[in-house]
Amino acid sequence: MTRARAHARELVRALEELGAEVVAAPAIRIEPLADLEPLRAALTDPGRYDWIVFTSQSSVQVVCERLGAAYLPPHMGRAAVAAIGPATATALLHHGITPDLVPAEFVAEAVVAAMAARRATPFPSGCAHTAPWWT
Repeated sequence: MTRARAHARELVRALEELGAEVVAAPAIRIEPLADLEPLRAALTDPGRYDWIVFTSQSSVQVVCERLGAAYLPPHMGRAAVAAIGPATATALLHHGITPDLVPAEFVAEAVVAAMAARRATPFPSGCAHTAPWWT
């Protein structure tokens, strides 16, 4: 299992229940950012962005837990929110943020393609977008 230990527990447990012998060999280690100021500055005026994309549960943790409520809805302005996959979407939901987009494939290229598809069919100005987050 090459996932970071913190993100591998559930999958390891499920595989072991199926009789697998799981070898933990994390390929990455997730550590807190030493300086949150650049991120804080970028999110000071989120209304200038069309999209805020969360690429992992860790990114949700940084924004929602380490930066705090001042950077959560309704403070996200008009920006739509994308999550790379269902685990990231669930993490957002735990913080009261319903993603506008979770692609069918959980890779960056699918997020970009889904965002581009939505740009090709824009929503009317001022229209609240309530489409399902599975796309």
